[in-house]
Amino acid sequence: MTIRKNDRKKVSSRRWIENSHPGYRLRHWKNAPGKPSDYLTHLDDIPPSRPIVLICRVSGRYQDWRNNLAPQVWDAKRRIAKRGHKIIRVIEEVGSGWILTHEGRPKLKKAVKIAKRHNAVIVFYDTDRALRNIDYCHDNDAMPTICEFEKFLKLAKGVQIATILHPDLPRKGKGGIRSHEIKRAQKYKNKKGGRPPKTKQLTKSQRRQQLLEQALDLHSSWVSYRDISAELGVPVMTLHGWVRKYWNAYAQKLYGT
Repeated sequence: MTIRKNDRKKVSSRRWIENSHPGYRLRHWKNAPGKPSDYLTHLDDIPPSRPIVLICRVSGRYQDWRNNLAPQVWDAKRRIAKRGHKIIRVIEEVGSGWILTHEGRPKLKKAVKIAKRHNAVIVFYDTDRALRNIDYCHDNDAMPTICEFEKFLKLAKGVQIATILHPDLPRKGKGGIRSHEIKRAQKYKNKKGGRPPKTKQLTKSQRRQQLLEQALDLHSSWVSYRDISAELGVPVMTLHGWVRKYWNAYAQKLYGT
């Protein structure tokens, strides 16, 4: 539909664009967030007879250097084995998920070839490991668009893509993707998480009493004042005062004299 020049003033500029360009609505719709489960399958819906090509991805070299791939591979293998599937290949990928070209995702291209040869399913840990929105960052938690999901499926060339976690699982919140990542790292490193327990702080008099006992004990072993001072961090003159004041009581307690 084309609006005459004289009638353009009657409608807003956006309305005029929508009516003048039929492809605008299609492009606008494709830029909307997509529903992951419309494009990715949950692993629970895959029969155990289908072999698996597992891809574990981290976004950057810094994450790879921190060995963030190891917990992901470990937990993915564990979860797939519980479901009774056979893994024929594990591929580790280091690169951004928003790159949706064969040149930018060579590991995905390799996985597609292997999956086609063995009639296998390509499995990612979650939707984030498969692809990202191009505008995603820590401040912008954007989901991939319909157009990005379609580009990703073109890279798969008809191979079925599945995720271990449900594709529609949210990133944040209780039971979300981020929560699973934290628990996965804790299990792999055998840590419970949370803050370390606070140690009970000694009072000034308690610390002084502790140092006094250590100093007298070292003095009874014929250690020099200078060595005791270096070990305990107590001035030499203070040690002399402690020995003059407390040595008789300490010796009576130690030797019973």
